Amino acid sequence: MSEPGIKEVNSELDSGTMLQGLKAHHNMFWDSVRDFHLEPLLKRVYSAPGKRKLILRWLKRDLRKRVLIRQMDFFSDPFLIEFRRDGWSAKVLDEGEMDGAEIELQCTHLGLISLSDSLVSFIFGLVRGEFKLPLVFKNLRDHYYAMRIFLGG
Repeated sequence: MSEPGIKEVNSELDSGTMLQGLKAHHNMFWDSVRDFHLEPLLKRVYSAPGKRKLILRWLKRDLRKRVLIRQMDFFSDPFLIEFRRDGWSAKVLDEGEMDGAEIELQCTHLGLISLSDSLVSFIFGLVRGEFKLPLVFKNLRDHYYAMRIFLGG
C-alpha cells in the first residue's frame, strides 16, 4: 500500500508508452527521407527514359518490387518503397504490417542520407558497417537492379 498523496505508477505501461512515443518521434525521420531524398531522386529516375526502361526490365512480369529499409541507429518502424510501372510509393510500416519485400536494407542514419547515392560511397559504407544487405544472395537480381537505380550505375 502506498502512502497518501503518492501515486503508484505502472512502470511497464509507462515504459511501453514512452517507447511508442519515441518510435513515433523517430518515424518522422522517414518523412524527411521521403521528401528531401527519395522524391527528387525517384522523380528523376521515372522521368529519364533509360532509367524507366531499367525499372520495366526489373519488374518484368511482376506488378511491383519492394525495398524495405530498417534503421540501425534508433528504434523506428521500417520504411517500404514500392516500385510499379506507373510510379512509386513509400510509407512507414506499422509494427504488425511486415510486408514480404524483395530487398531488405539495414542502414545507419548517416549511411542512408550521405552514402546512398554513389556506388563507391555505398561500398565503403558496407565495409564500415553503415549498410547491411541480409537477403543479397537470395535475391541477387533484385539487388542488382535496385543498385543500378539508386546508385546511378
